[in-house]
Amino acid sequence: MLTTPRQPGSRSTRILVWLLACCLGAALGTALEPANSQAEAPVEYRFVVLSFEQSHVLDPARGEFRSSQDLQISNATDTAASSIVFNSHPSLVITNLTVTDTTGAEIALGPLRARGEATVFRDYVFDVWEVELGTTVASGETVVFHIDYELAADGALDAPRDMYEFTVSPQACYSVYIGCNPLFGDASGAPYQMTVRYPQSYLLCVPGDLVSSQSVEGDRVDIYRSQKPYGPSFACARYRKVVKSNEQITLEYYLYPQENFAEEMAEMTFEILSLYTIRFGARGTSVYRYATVGPVNATYSSGENKGATNFVTDFAAREFAAGSASGQLDYFRLMSHELYHKWNLGDVTWVDSHLYEWFGEGGANFVSAWAAEQILGLEAGAEFRRQYRSNVALSDCLQLEVTLENVTKTGGAEDHLLYNYGALVWEQLRQKLGDEAFWAGLADFYAKHGGQSVRVVDLIACLEARSTLNVAAYLDQWTRHNARIDLSVTSLETVAEAPRWTSTVEVMVEADRDYELFTAIGLRDANGSLETTPIRLTSRGSHSFTVTSSEPPASVVLDPHCWVPQTNLENDEWLPKSP
Repeated sequence: MLTTPRQPGSRSTRILVWLLACCLGAALGTALEPANSQAEAPVEYRFVVLSFEQSHVLDPARGEFRSSQDLQISNATDTAASSIVFNSHPSLVITNLTVTDTTGAEIALGPLRARGEATVFRDYVFDVWEVELGTTVASGETVVFHIDYELAADGALDAPRDMYEFTVSPQACYSVYIGCNPLFGDASGAPYQMTVRYPQSYLLCVPGDLVSSQSVEGDRVDIYRSQKPYGPSFACARYRKVVKSNEQITLEYYLYPQENFAEEMAEMTFEILSLYTIRFGARGTSVYRYATVGPVNATYSSGENKGATNFVTDFAAREFAAGSASGQLDYFRLMSHELYHKWNLGDVTWVDSHLYEWFGEGGANFVSAWAAEQILGLEAGAEFRRQYRSNVALSDCLQLEVTLENVTKTGGAEDHLLYNYGALVWEQLRQKLGDEAFWAGLADFYAKHGGQSVRVVDLIACLEARSTLNVAAYLDQWTRHNARIDLSVTSLETVAEAPRWTSTVEVMVEADRDYELFTAIGLRDANGSLETTPIRLTSRGSHSFTVTSSEPPASVVLDPHCWVPQTNLENDEWLPKSP
């Protein structure tokens, strides 16, 4: 993933604008106070966002962006708050800030102090501000946080560079994940209403329901509303809109003008959505949107889901349209991952952090590989998991101190632990429960809790209702520890017994502790055909298995379906030594 570099001088420009505003007595409810050079207490984020009401005015061609926002925020700590700490994007200048109580009475504010910088999402840097309150806000109390922004003089870019970074450029203006929203220590979403005024020569894509759209003095003014806590996002560009429909679903593609579109992309998407709808339930959604963001001719494939709306780079679609087999697989991987978020992050609202990220991203990678099995064939699913397994082995993710219980999307090794190791943990759970119980329990979860606030214990209860397994206890071996496992084949002995060949295979398990593992032994004949036999391992050390095949084996392949996360993949295949 690429990141947009900080613009030189942007902080000095913002402070200069602030100082001018203060000197001129502008409508700011407070003044700017520079960061104290002496040591200060660590910043403490005490508030969470309950709802957003946003109004944006933008003109990408002119490099203009203004925003006025009202956020209902609540003190989420156990003690009263005497200040508010928040984050803002470094390319935005704060021109007004007020805080009111629930009756509309304005709360007196002290100086607004710059508290340095912080990474809120992966390696994206935000400014940190703190404003003192004239009166304390009690635990659980709600106030309205009003803020006005405008783009800094050097804030516009000549072209989009990164899909996640808030961008104003002639080609596109978008705020996909962290963007132009005030943040309070994280990028959590909340229900929102968004009004956007933009040139009529552009098209706008916003997650949620279109409330109204009208023409105003040559511009378009659209109002969108979402009760889902996706976090306000939008993309505006000179898009080319392509609409495809079948009997149940409509797909809307917002493409860059030069971007190619292959009809097979829509057909593949229909297949994925049909599979998910049958397995997880329809939930009443009939329109799905896809908007291209990020650089033109992106060199990486990435996406961000906001329910039925997906923001993606143009890489996968470009490779698909070029007829590349790897490009088509990459497009399938991207779409199947992001579309599952409609269910596991969109149709349920997570209210605790325990295993939430594992359920979200590890679960989406797992379901993506399963979808590939169902639609493209078993080997395609194994290829997806082979990539996950390779990413685990080649990264340092298993050496991290964090585990699936508390890992966050901070990039690098943490992402590999979450997305790739996490996906294989899901696969182990599926093998442990068996397909019937596993998929029935997951379907029960969405049927029972769709549209509700949930915790991981709700998912576990649905899975346990379909089996006799203590799911929480079983998962502990994977989620409280980063399993360091190395599987190898140490010997093969084969005898001919018509009409099948019988082989004894010795398997060695090296690990940091005993794990219950579900995998398989594959016997490959001289023609390359592979016959597999499922096996179960319960402890470290050497294990002997007797398997049969229709032809004499030329080699043994361990874990051919790529179900087990491992630290070393170089000894998973055993070849007989040459005489």
